[in-house]
Amino acid sequence: MTVRRICFKKIDKIIADINKYKIDPSFSEEVEKRDLRSVPIRLTDNKLLEIFSTLIAFSGQAKSDRVREVLDTGIFRKMFARFDVAQVALMNPCDLVDMYWDKVSPIRYQTKIFQIVMFARRIRKNRVTL
Repeated sequence: MTVRRICFKKIDKIIADINKYKIDPSFSEEVEKRDLRSVPIRLTDNKLLEIFSTLIAFSGQAKSDRVREVLDTGIFRKMFARFDVAQVALMNPCDLVDMYWDKVSPIRYQTKIFQIVMFARRIRKNRVTL
């Protein structure tokens, strides 16, 4: 048996194991929604910052329902100046923590705020050098 065949058999086993625990129709609907998603060909810097800020907020074992509540309030949008890269790049993450941590603490780690500001700075630096 080839390595490729062995690999495909292992993947099929993983899929079968997952399917044992799926809850339909919710699972199938979610898979179908994900299959229909498309990746924009061109993202603005601000949209890129917004997407990655959201991903960062959900990372690190943060409780997704609590993070979703925080994001739905619009506090992240306010905190990060509507994800304006030029403005966020100039922000001091320590000041943001002091001003907003009590409202955004469900994201679990204060360092996430630092990472978002640093990401904005990296976007800005890369844009200037292009």
